[in-house]
Amino acid sequence: MDSYRPKKWADPDAKMQTESSELSEDAAARPDNRSQYSMRPVFIKTQMVNQAAGSAYIEIQNTKVIVAVYGPRHNPKMALSEEKGQLVCDFKYAPFATQTRRQSGQGDDERAMSSWLKDALITTVILEKFPKSVVEVFVTVLEADGGELAAAVIACSVALASARIEMYDLISAHEVVRTNSRILVDPTLEELNSCQSRLLLSFTQNLQEVTNILQAGNMSMSEFQEMYEACLNGCKHLHEIMLQKLKKSMKKRIK
Repeated sequence: MDSYRPKKWADPDAKMQTESSELSEDAAARPDNRSQYSMRPVFIKTQMVNQAAGSAYIEIQNTKVIVAVYGPRHNPKMALSEEKGQLVCDFKYAPFATQTRRQSGQGDDERAMSSWLKDALITTVILEKFPKSVVEVFVTVLEADGGELAAAVIACSVALASARIEMYDLISAHEVVRTNSRILVDPTLEELNSCQSRLLLSFTQNLQEVTNILQAGNMSMSEFQEMYEACLNGCKHLHEIMLQKLKKSMKKRIK
């Protein structure tokens, strides 16, 4: 199991605060006993769908997402002069993923998340490598307890790499919320439902670029900056987990 549980951080180079009194105070504020800046355990596994070119499964405690990548496939409908390929993203909740059973077909929220996901991924996929072809990415949320869109970005990036789709960089994503003037990283569904504001970033560690952003609620510039830094820190650590998993996966393939 690949996991990372940082105790607390405010800046990548800042010294971690480990005083037990502070951690106890933080832990008391969250339903799952995590401290203010603690992330949930992360588990990633590749090659979960045999028929797919690449796939990945991610578990962030009670949030579970699976991604399958198909292609590149030749698309006869694309113009002959088209020099770039096409990336298609489909985000869907399984009917049993949420407390209220979801209807069949794609809802408005799922279409919006499909579009957001495509915008987050497309800048790192080298579309010129598969002209007149399409790569399809299918995301299914099996269980939703907050952070499923961030989890989908991570799983998609790992699945694309597993499918040997050439990319400029891996993309990680992280979400934070502000509740009662305090930042909480990697929020659960309960924390998302009770927050005053939220911020989600997708980020390329090597290129140091934000590929997409989702913001909701009111926040001052200083609050935004604090939440932004917390998102970047989370993305950095998740990127390390992704790299570790892909390295292990490639070693198994070589053997």
